[in-house]
Amino acid sequence: MKKQPPPIKKREFLESILGHEVHADEMQKYENMVKANELARVVDILEKGAVNRRDFLKSGRLAALLGGIAAVSNNCAGGSLMLGGVKETGPVHYPRLPGHKIQSPEHYGLEGCMVGYYFKRYGWDEPNDIIPFYERKVGKTPSIILFQYSGTKIPNVIPSGIITRMIQAAEKNVISFITYDARYYYEEEGYVFKKILTGEFDDAIKESAKKLRKYGEQYGGFFIRTMREMNLTRRWPPWGGIPHKFKKTWKHIWHIFNEEGANEYATWVWDPFISVARGAQYANSYYPGDSFVDWIGFNGYNFGGQLYQTYQTFSQLFTFEYSTMRKKHPTKPIMIVETGTDEMGSKEKWVKNAFRDVKEKFQGIKAICWWDEKWSHNTIVDFDSRIDSSPEALQAFKESIADPYFLGKVPYRKV
Repeated sequence: MKKQPPPIKKREFLESILGHEVHADEMQKYENMVKANELARVVDILEKGAVNRRDFLKSGRLAALLGGIAAVSNNCAGGSLMLGGVKETGPVHYPRLPGHKIQSPEHYGLEGCMVGYYFKRYGWDEPNDIIPFYERKVGKTPSIILFQYSGTKIPNVIPSGIITRMIQAAEKNVISFITYDARYYYEEEGYVFKKILTGEFDDAIKESAKKLRKYGEQYGGFFIRTMREMNLTRRWPPWGGIPHKFKKTWKHIWHIFNEEGANEYATWVWDPFISVARGAQYANSYYPGDSFVDWIGFNGYNFGGQLYQTYQTFSQLFTFEYSTMRKKHPTKPIMIVETGTDEMGSKEKWVKNAFRDVKEKFQGIKAICWWDEKWSHNTIVDFDSRIDSSPEALQAFKESIADPYFLGKVPYRKV
């Protein structure tokens, strides 16, 4: 069994983020902030203009610092750090969403967290193949299937093949989650927003909304996201790094869906990358507003030293974002849209601890989707987050979701 890397040294971590030597008095200041649970308050002060807002949002360094301190403190102390007074002591219940949207599980008479997957292997993309695969592998039907992105990019119309896959999932009582991003290959900064906001792609968006409304009328609600990971700025994505234009564009797309009646069923998931990642900006700066978001989602992975300073546990990845959003948007159900871990360290231990923490520390998380894929991208080489990357990893996954708290099928079509 591989050994887990040692805990991060706090001083070295801060110095790597700040770019200068951290002396004892400065180190003590940050440690006192952690002990006093004042990180969320500091973010509030920054947002209100106590420092140059443009520089803060552009760099994202201080948001990473705040989240990093939380992660370091959690690593060293071995506990869960909840910011701004947010500490769950029992089940978290959210208000019912309007229409036939996907609800938090308590509205289906259930307590717990739905479990889903993004599946990309063997060339399969049909739920009739994917869903039985998980039933065989882990002994439980998924709650959610997060579909691949083929053809689901503005200015395209949502293809009929995606609707067919959604129908297959619905017939097995599994919730569909689709991604309707903008096209990827634009070079000019802000070009994506310009093309959408001028109405050039309105016809495609309207036609997509009509097709999805028609699906919803027969099969019920579904999850949808657009312009995911908008707070990243390292060459990906082409819609990243401009908060005010992102929010305006999100609302433009949302209004078209609303005019076509699709928002009766379309359950909008706002989905940034966690702010503690390198190259990430403070996620909440991109939040379009409670009227335009149904669920709050996060993406975050244990990439180890490739994107982070070192090995990151589930709690270290998500504590800052979770606590901030629970404080700022307490009525919005929270979902982990994408997560996974490589085999570095002890994968089986990471998996067990992740699901344990969701149940015991993050009761406001009502859905978690595992990124079930082996992939390479830029500086990330052969990142293997498949549930069955090793017999030990698969066993840990099976044992974790065997807990009734982690839900399989939910009766969403009855709402």
